[in-house]
Amino acid sequence: GEYTGGAFDAFAAKLDSSGVRQWHTFMGSSGTDFGEAIAVDTSGNVYVAGTSYAWGSPVTGGEHAGAQDAFAAKLDNNGAYQWHTFMGSASNDYGYAIALDTGGNVYLSGYSSPNYAPWGPTPVNAHAGGYDIFTAKLNNDGEYQWHTFTGGAGNEYESNGIVLDTTGNIYVAARANQSTFGSPVNPHYLSSSSNPIVFKLNNNGEYQWHTYMGGSAHHYAYGLVIDTDGNLYVVGYSPTTWGSPEKAHAGGADAFVAKLNGSTGVRQWHTFMGGTGSDKGNGIALDTDTPVNVYVAGESTATWGSPVNTHAGNNDIFVALLNSIDGVRQGHTFMGDTTNNRGFGIAVDTSTPATVYVAGRSYDWGSPLNAYAGGEDAFVAKLVFPEINIRQDMSNISDGGTYDFGSQNTGNDYDRTFTIENTGEVNLIPSTSITITGTDAGQFSVQQQPSSPVASGGSTAFTIRFSPTSAGAKTASISITNNDWNKSPYDIDFTGTGTTGLYELTIETDSNGTTDPHPGIYGHSNGTEVDITPIADSGYIFSNWSGDASGSANPVTVTMNSDKSVTANFIAAGALAYFVVDAPANGTAGTAFSLTVTAKDSLGNTTIAVSGITTLSVDSGTISQTSIDASGFTDDGIWTGPNITLSEAGSRTI
Repeated sequence: GEYTGGAFDAFAAKLDSSGVRQWHTFMGSSGTDFGEAIAVDTSGNVYVAGTSYAWGSPVTGGEHAGAQDAFAAKLDNNGAYQWHTFMGSASNDYGYAIALDTGGNVYLSGYSSPNYAPWGPTPVNAHAGGYDIFTAKLNNDGEYQWHTFTGGAGNEYESNGIVLDTTGNIYVAARANQSTFGSPVNPHYLSSSSNPIVFKLNNNGEYQWHTYMGGSAHHYAYGLVIDTDGNLYVVGYSPTTWGSPEKAHAGGADAFVAKLNGSTGVRQWHTFMGGTGSDKGNGIALDTDTPVNVYVAGESTATWGSPVNTHAGNNDIFVALLNSIDGVRQGHTFMGDTTNNRGFGIAVDTSTPATVYVAGRSYDWGSPLNAYAGGEDAFVAKLVFPEINIRQDMSNISDGGTYDFGSQNTGNDYDRTFTIENTGEVNLIPSTSITITGTDAGQFSVQQQPSSPVASGGSTAFTIRFSPTSAGAKTASISITNNDWNKSPYDIDFTGTGTTGLYELTIETDSNGTTDPHPGIYGHSNGTEVDITPIADSGYIFSNWSGDASGSANPVTVTMNSDKSVTANFIAAGALAYFVVDAPANGTAGTAFSLTVTAKDSLGNTTIAVSGITTLSVDSGTISQTSIDASGFTDDGIWTGPNITLSEAGSRTI
């Protein structure tokens, strides 16, 4: 759509993941029109909610009724207009939030003015006076299904969030000003204040419950999300403290996040974020981790905490990450310049590693893809993170997990090497000074410290030694600080048992690979069978075992009946060169039978990996007594060359 020349038009824009604009379009009249919320379905269609004067040709039955009306509009994935519809009366009505269900139905929430005049069919619940919240359901063609009002004789407005659970129940977050009704789960503070309200409707628009939160003065709810377990998360801001928060109110106006049970409306926890200035939480999103993490976008007039990027002055955008279990903040950062910068919307791309996108209003800062155009511009920012993972051999050790050294002989040293991996998109900065703590810290020691930083896709290692000096169970811990927002510090507990009389297995390599278990010394009781798997470095292949094991079994099994030492040997791998095919003796001419195929590389190695083939069937034709190179085989070992036949019985090498 073209800009209509009005005071304001609603607009929608699409960017790719690199921030390059794909399209943008306008919606509106010659008056003042605002787009307030956006949703996208699984086909990429775009739905916009807002407030507008009359424009275009709305869906039949959804005509503009006068003054400002709430509207919903649908665009396709290329930004092409599909339909729009209005909801409201001859007085002002405002659209604030939009959501979709899995069937493509559209849910719109907003509020209607005190001068309400009835509109549409009879609502499920009648308007009660003052400003009331409305919720409406449309089908995917924009056709009206039902609408309902929520509120009392006072004012309920600014319904900034609407979500649905997996069974179609509807939840709305809004603000109630000196107004209460019904039997709320948690009462309104009432004393000359406005409180956030969250309410639940079933899929027919019928009221289920509502609850308030907040204290004296005016508190606001600006966003609402739901997790797959039906828990609700509300974001907003509070000028005063209330309840028993996880993190205390710091003064001024603080952003808040609260978690509610979606079935009952009972608050699980709430927390504040901010400093002594003014801090507002405006947008909220979840990732798909187990448990989920909570991401908040907002604005702050002063710095607080220990941010990744420092506060630039005046009003800056902030992004924060919280634990959903108890609301503990994991990390936060600021963006902006010394003017007025505000973060409103936030979304999480849950692919690995997770990426966060923030939208809002801002002045000039940083090095944008599209230059600042003057005045106050809309902005979109992409945030990427480091992602720490720690493993020992091939097994990951989760944050808060335990690694067991097992039973080991007293008086000896047992080393284990741990790998820190960065699966994120920016440098990981782990501590290079790990300290062991705990009851038996003296039984463990750090033999190798990790290096820092660790590039995206890179790794570093550290080594812990267990040196039991007496029999019995031993425990200790490490905490590795790093810049992964939700895994710092990364905590690992160590256990081990001192004992006597074990046979020791020493595993070594010739330095061109590793093994699973990792090279080191391991204590085992008599008769224990230990499987050892060789793992070659890039450019090498496993050759053979030496020491107390021989051959090239993969894995090899070592039976512990004495102290033993095993070495894995690796050799350089050549390029795939040819296959040796052996035909069995006593075949019948003209009939198909199986051939044994052996792959060799350019160095003559036969222990190379060729997947997808073990035998080769022969159909018809004449045998060639010459060598056939590997060009007839695909990379995964499937024969695509000419048919090969035997004209006489016998064994042949092709």
